[in-house]
Amino acid sequence: MLNLYNLRDTMAQLNVFSQPIRAGEHIDMGSSIRELTPEQRQWLQQMADEFHKRFIGVVLSRRKAAAADEPSNFDGRVFTAAEAQRRGLVDRLGYLDDAIAAAAALAGGQPGAGQQGISPQPLQVVMFHRPDDPARSPYALSPNTPLQGNLLPVSVPGLERSRLPTFLYLWQLEPTLESAAGR
Repeated sequence: MLNLYNLRDTMAQLNVFSQPIRAGEHIDMGSSIRELTPEQRQWLQQMADEFHKRFIGVVLSRRKAAAADEPSNFDGRVFTAAEAQRRGLVDRLGYLDDAIAAAAALAGGQPGAGQQGISPQPLQVVMFHRPDDPARSPYALSPNTPLQGNLLPVSVPGLERSRLPTFLYLWQLEPTLESAAGR
């Protein structure tokens, strides 16, 4: 899914007008300052369709139990963990501690115990993060804050997605709707 917003009229109400200098006819395709042409919309739709086909191919190559003839597996709907397991999209269900224990078992040890013959150190989860990152545990979120600040001091649902962690092919509730509701 590609969320695009046309803010041209909103910007005009605030007396803000774009003056782009472009080095190509389509370099600003999808920009929020102008409307998509039918040709650009078709091009972006073809890209989305191509990414979707690739996603289906990757899933089916690694998940033989996920039925290729079951179109609802790939139409964008969200499944609970139990439903995804029933459809063959996941092997098993668990929490972060379960995933860490499974990774430790694959590495030949137990979390917190020394690994025989390889290292006297116990197996542990290592978190890499940027300086001043507020996330200090594997359960914490680390915002993906853009380098440039906000152009407009407004909160529009969908525009603040770049401030949150983003995973490809992973559903998440529209985060700015939740913050707009006062939570």
